[in-house]
Amino acid sequence: MCDGHVQRIQADNNHEIVNLLKVFGSMRPGDVRPIHITKYLRIRGKKAPVRANREKALLSHIFTYAKNEKGLIDHNPCAGTGRNQEKPRDRLPTWWELKEFKKVAPPILQLWVDFKYKTGLRQQTMLRMTKTQLRVEGIKVRASKNNKKGIILWDNDLRDIVDQIKALPRKIDSIYLFTNRQGQPYTESGFRSMFHKYMQLALEKTALEETFTEHDIRAMHGTEAEEQGINATDNLLHNDSKSTKAYLRGKKEVVIKPLKRPAS
Repeated sequence: MCDGHVQRIQADNNHEIVNLLKVFGSMRPGDVRPIHITKYLRIRGKKAPVRANREKALLSHIFTYAKNEKGLIDHNPCAGTGRNQEKPRDRLPTWWELKEFKKVAPPILQLWVDFKYKTGLRQQTMLRMTKTQLRVEGIKVRASKNNKKGIILWDNDLRDIVDQIKALPRKIDSIYLFTNRQGQPYTESGFRSMFHKYMQLALEKTALEETFTEHDIRAMHGTEAEEQGINATDNLLHNDSKSTKAYLRGKKEVVIKPLKRPAS
């Protein structure tokens, strides 16, 4: 597991522990019973069923540590309490919706959307991308989640997008590709806030009627890659456990072909 993914897990855990402490912080470990866990899942799950599941999983790890390593309790109260049902996300933006969003977005976010659609890279991989990854043969990438390596082949459209990103006005030059005007790379929380801000503005000022997430653009890339006859598994840097590609993971670069954008 790469350092970036570990840091993301730690950041998520820090957010999750805040909600857990509000309910369980004043209770002794031995006083927590399965009924408390079940109620937490039900009540918290009314607003955030997925987050409730993640928080319960973290709590279970804590109780396992308290039981096996510290001997503070004899059983884990989370065991056998189930979880909230999670519905798979199926939102798939259209090219028209991306264009509506870009009408109100600042140049850096417009180019982010174009680059994201073309390459399908994860948010963290893009936030950490440096100019040294821009090579003659293509863009060298390493997936932040599974550490899988790849190279994105150039086409004229992708070169133009990258040239526009590099030409954006900044007070200080930076080794990172996506930065603010001060030349500092965006944090995940900072980027998330910016994307949300302009998504809400797009709902107010454009014909866009339904929100989509930054991650939905990655799903859009994968779906349209298949339609364009491109291997979506390779393009998204996913692992394939059914073939020898799993053996080559982390050793051999896969070729990622940039998508063709529809004509404006």
